[in-house]
Amino acid sequence: MTRASWEGAKICYFQRSYESPALFVLFSLIFGDGESLKENAFAAGVTEVEWKQMCVYVAAVFQNCGNFSSFGDTKFVPELAPAKFTTIVKASKAYQTHASVIDDILARTEREIYLEEEPLKHIAFPDKNGQTSYYSSNCTSQDATCIDDFCQKNKISPLNTRLFKSQDGKRYNLRVCSKYADAEKTPYLKAYELEDGVTVDVTAADFNTFMDRVVENLEQAEYYTSGENQKQMIADYVEHFKYGDMEKHKDSQRRWIKDIGPVVETNIGFIETYLDPSGARAEFEGFVSIVDKQVS
Repeated sequence: MTRASWEGAKICYFQRSYESPALFVLFSLIFGDGESLKENAFAAGVTEVEWKQMCVYVAAVFQNCGNFSSFGDTKFVPELAPAKFTTIVKASKAYQTHASVIDDILARTEREIYLEEEPLKHIAFPDKNGQTSYYSSNCTSQDATCIDDFCQKNKISPLNTRLFKSQDGKRYNLRVCSKYADAEKTPYLKAYELEDGVTVDVTAADFNTFMDRVVENLEQAEYYTSGENQKQMIADYVEHFKYGDMEKHKDSQRRWIKDIGPVVETNIGFIETYLDPSGARAEFEGFVSIVDKQVS
């Protein structure tokens, strides 16, 4: 369950901001050998204080799955100067083998990493002076309202979706997170023609690489269940992540509620909707804990 949660949590970076997935890749690369990075950074003129400032920022990015606070939706930026940030990055062993990748990341994201002005300082729709990566950058709050109404009318849950709009505004792509795109298992995967000549394509297999790993680990978790209810709960999780149907996730939660007093307490899926400016789409989450029976 922990491995399934970890694999799925990579989605959170994509839900946080445009630059967050790049930061995950960058910091995973350069801190692959943290001790040599520290030595090389000092040799390049980085001070102890600047090194600690970098480490604090990196830790905060990993803790929040991005460069925005997971509660409050506000951006945090490095304390050290951009030049010293770049110095540390280029002092890494990873830069010797992945220079083109790292240079590309820095070129594409330096502005977003450091800028604390609207619209890049908080999460909201562009027409509300913010940014959100649940939607393509040309989507407005009105677009979200239109598609959320569409979902209500067609009984499609938006919880595990992202929304993208074509440049001409005539076509929306509502992407469902799942391992597979199977219209037989998920009948609402099709094109819908709206009255004003706009088409909504409901597609699946968004984040399918991550979902493949989530499913693989959940299937392994089934061997360690402590009863039929837990076993069926896992089976419902697997079905949900394979095909994207939120009804199967609801079934898993019905089983979860009946799982009274487990030694290992866990839950996983698209559940809380605080991060989406429209309050319709949920952030991926997963947790695993050992229950302290005396305290609980």
